[in-house]
Amino acid sequence: MRNRRLFFGSLTLVLILIGSVLLPANALAGQWTQTDGPLGGQINALAVESAGTVYAGTFMGGVHKTTSGGTSWTQITTGLGTEDVRALAVESSGMVYAGTAGGVYKTTNGGTSWTKTNSGLPNAYVYALAVDTAGTVYAGTEHDGVYKTTNGGTSWTQINTGLTNTYVRALAVESAGTVYAGTYGG
Repeated sequence: MRNRRLFFGSLTLVLILIGSVLLPANALAGQWTQTDGPLGGQINALAVESAGTVYAGTFMGGVHKTTSGGTSWTQITTGLGTEDVRALAVESSGMVYAGTAGGVYKTTNGGTSWTKTNSGLPNAYVYALAVDTAGTVYAGTEHDGVYKTTNGGTSWTQINTGLTNTYVRALAVESAGTVYAGTYGG
């Protein structure tokens, strides 16, 4: 019973933190406010730039962004080869990465245009992205495991040693540099 309370307490904290990114005044009071999100459809991923711009990756709607706390959204898909975006990550330099059914795309100009960055990365479905403090980007793929790039996506290297399941659905990097992979089926 004790563990259950701790789990729900942690879950509540996470929800409040996510809410505070989009709606800071209401989230502190523990209240969620619905906004007119992108296309009103399925949102698969969210990422926030340090300046407060929020990016939303959608199913069959590409990437959208808001600079108004969710009041208005702009679709930003020029150069994005697929519109099914499953993962987003923002580097400290402001580069934004999108994981899609066709690999990884990046933008260096706030989404005005996107470039495919798949050299060394199979044309795999990318379900997860994470960035460490040094700017290394990690991509979790549907059946090819985890890849990393240290040069902004110019080239990718597979890093699956010890990974027993290569269907990667989630990635996280702690400040010490340890990469965690969540896989489908354990």
